[in-house]
Amino acid sequence: MEDRKKASSYNVKQSKIAIGSGGFLGKGLMKGTQTRYDFVPEQRTDFIFCTVGEGFGFLGSLVLLMLRSEERRVGKEC
Repeated sequence: MEDRKKASSYNVKQSKIAIGSGGFLGKGLMKGTQTRYDFVPEQRTDFIFCTVGEGFGFLGSLVLLMLRSEERRVGKEC
């Protein structure tokens, strides 16, 4: 049981490190250390946001969230 807790918290910790290391403008597409060297194991599925956060930074993450918000708004109107 303890190993599972460590494994699940590992992914969360690494994703937070990846988002934080992206800074304001990011490191660039596929240039982040956490995602490039697979410290975040499920970056293409469960932890896609940390990949965006590290690669494109705060600004890119903000744009992604705004696009997602707009998508939901338009979807409700239809």
